[in-house]
Amino acid sequence: MYISSVDNSEYMRNGDFLPTRLQAQQDAVNIICHSKTRSNPENNVGLITLANNCEVLTTLTPDTGRILSKLHAVQPRGVISFCTGIRVAH
Repeated sequence: MYISSVDNSEYMRNGDFLPTRLQAQQDAVNIICHSKTRSNPENNVGLITLANNCEVLTTLTPDTGRILSKLHAVQPRGVISFCTGIRVAH
């Protein structure tokens, strides 16, 4: 079981990581999701966002296509709510 938490706050628009911080996170989540699900077919991955009202984008699933589809629809907005996000993930 692995829950990926994505910071989609306005700070993720910064271009210090090319093209943006959000895109760098999306690339990392892509690699991790594929790695987790390929290492064991019974592994499940979930996805939540951390900005504003933390949102569960996908519950635990072995379907990386579903995860990546939701991930690429994430847009920067608001400020991060890290503690709330951790509570939601827990």
